[in-house]
Amino acid sequence: MKLHLLPVLALSLAVSIGSHASPNAGSPPSPGDTNRLPSKRLATAPTPQELADYFVSSAQGDETPYEAILTVALSGDSAVSGLSELLSSDSLHTSNRFASRLAPPLDTMKFLTPNKLYAILSLEAIATPKAYSILQATAASHPDPEVRGLALNSMANVYHAAISKSKVIPNKDFLPLFFNPADSEKFIGCLGKTIGQIAKEGLNNWLGLDFDEPQFASQRSIGNQLLPGSEFTSLWWKANSANLMWDGNSRHFRLPSK
Repeated sequence: MKLHLLPVLALSLAVSIGSHASPNAGSPPSPGDTNRLPSKRLATAPTPQELADYFVSSAQGDETPYEAILTVALSGDSAVSGLSELLSSDSLHTSNRFASRLAPPLDTMKFLTPNKLYAILSLEAIATPKAYSILQATAASHPDPEVRGLALNSMANVYHAAISKSKVIPNKDFLPLFFNPADSEKFIGCLGKTIGQIAKEGLNNWLGLDFDEPQFASQRSIGNQLLPGSEFTSLWWKANSANLMWDGNSRHFRLPSK
């Protein structure tokens, strides 16, 4: 499976899980809904070590990515704590029974370990406020730019797609995620794009704005110089954030009409 298709997989999983779930977001299917359930079962609240072992075994071919992520996502919010710890830990090692299977490295490991990659995708598929809060925190401050970029993509694209299919009014407190790294050229291998490109996608999805368009050129000009994109967008946020309101029709945060 191509790595850049995995976020699309997680979004389709979120929709699939939602079609099975009870009215409480993130709850698992009822016992009779077995058509798409994988055979693997995890603890009700899987530990980081259990998740680490399971993701590596899945990446080595025991199950497909779809089955692995669906298995974890069916635990709903009960899995979020373990996934969060897995993302923040660099000390977890795969149990000895999997250690011999880690050579040669997987293609996924060239960019991101299965632990981190599948953890992000599982949080996307769980798709509850608690899961998205972990993705937001990861996008804001994770020390690994690959993990940070993948979580930023979750907030820019996957979260927006999920909100667009619902009547939920999102809080705008995560929007600064997209203003600060608008010039970043750090390439995220598993997505095939830079952090700056992801940030611009977020700005376009959530605000309906492309700050590279000519309409903003005069605002960015200081004499004959153009402010760098991230500097200009940060100034724009400071000037306008208090007045942004969610528009359920356009699925954008917008400024009030003058």
